[in-house]
Amino acid sequence: MDTFLCKLEVFWVGVQAQTWDDSDYNKSNRLFQEACDGGDTWGCNNLGLNYQFGYGVIRDIAKALALYRKACLDGLGEACENLRRLQ
Repeated sequence: MDTFLCKLEVFWVGVQAQTWDDSDYNKSNRLFQEACDGGDTWGCNNLGLNYQFGYGVIRDIAKALALYRKACLDGLGEACENLRRLQ
């Protein structure tokens, strides 16, 4: 399978875990981290949101900013907007 499609699949599984079972953020955070580590900007952005609001993790604004920055530098406009709002 194409590397991009694999990353996209990991990302969407993370979204589904977060959306369908709000009490199980651990799974979605793990999958968002895996996607982010693989270069998926949406994975980084969504993990940043979870760190910003403390969903399944201890709230960590510095970590959220770093994740938004990484996704923004890789060209994701939504991450740039999240970064701008949080700074």
